[in-house]
Amino acid sequence: MHINFNKTQRYLLLMLCFSLSIFSCTKQAGEGGLASISGKVYAHDYDKQGNLKAEGYVGEIRVYIGVEGSSELLDDVRTQYDGSYEFPFLRKGNYKIWVYTQCDSCLNDLLPVVQDASITERKQRLVMPDFEIKL
Repeated sequence: MHINFNKTQRYLLLMLCFSLSIFSCTKQAGEGGLASISGKVYAHDYDKQGNLKAEGYVGEIRVYIGVEGSSELLDDVRTQYDGSYEFPFLRKGNYKIWVYTQCDSCLNDLLPVVQDASITERKQRLVMPDFEIKL
């Protein structure tokens, strides 16, 4: 069986195929891109009486990243000695970045500190404001 298309039908079929190919290549936020999100973690350390003992940028703090609208953890890293962290190889999209701070009145004594991040350009290098936490 052979199907003959007129000029208009061929044009519409071609446009449909072209449209499907464009939308099927759209990639969701997450890993696999050329953008990055970075920042630092600044900590305050208090004694039992609430007096500040020390403060500064701190290493070995775990920082987490997830895609906005999803409960799945995308990745986590530990801060460097100078408090810096980086999530490389991200695609365009909206992200949640978070760390945990001490909280005496919270379940498990931890409270998440969350920042929203948005990658809008393919090779963007987004630097976040410092996280401030209590040790």
